[in-house]
Amino acid sequence: MQSKAPEDVYLFLALAFTESSFDYYVDHRDNGATVGPCGTVLYYWEDFLKEQDISPYSIRSCEAIYNNLLDRYKTPYLALKKYKGIESKEKEWIIRKVFKIQKELLRKYK
Repeated sequence: MQSKAPEDVYLFLALAFTESSFDYYVDHRDNGATVGPCGTVLYYWEDFLKEQDISPYSIRSCEAIYNNLLDRYKTPYLALKKYKGIESKEKEWIIRKVFKIQKELLRKYK
């Protein structure tokens, strides 16, 4: 990962955990459209990751995609909402879960 700040590292780890439980070859149940531990949707991100020389089967893909979305949407909450593809209020609990895991890791390992 590029970032070394614990809050960033733990965010990317929480994101990967909620996408795949760290299973690098998880079946996302969408006929291969989504791959890797970060739940990378290849249709949207394959070219971007190739340009960055990042494998979609790496935790670095979480970081690169999240940072790209953060640049566009300006807040961590909105960036995660776009990352997860959440469109309804009923699914926003997933975003809160990512932040909760991040906070727990920060508290435990700081």
